Amino acid sequence: MSLEEFLRHPDLRLFLFSLAGSIAVECLKIVLNYEAGKPLPSRYYRKGFWVSRIMLALMAGVFALSWRIEHYGVAFYTGVSFPMILQGAMRNPPDLPPPTGADEN
Repeated sequence: MSLEEFLRHPDLRLFLFSLAGSIAVECLKIVLNYEAGKPLPSRYYRKGFWVSRIMLALMAGVFALSWRIEHYGVAFYTGVSFPMILQGAMRNPPDLPPPTGADEN
């Protein structure tokens, strides 16, 4: 696969649209603070915040791929809403069956 083919691959584009949606949230927050004349919150000056935010953005891209989303707009919105999706999943984890071959005591 050539670089050009790779860059045109629909899955890569889907991943990047979701990633962009996730990053857009922080960009909007920064712009709103700037326009209101407010200083940026201290979290924006911490490496840990940016590492965790980038990890969330990457996970949003993987999430969009795993759901086989077909439209770039939906992938973008998935990236925007991914932190809320993740919080909802943490509050209400699914009931999973026990693994096969588990010891029954």
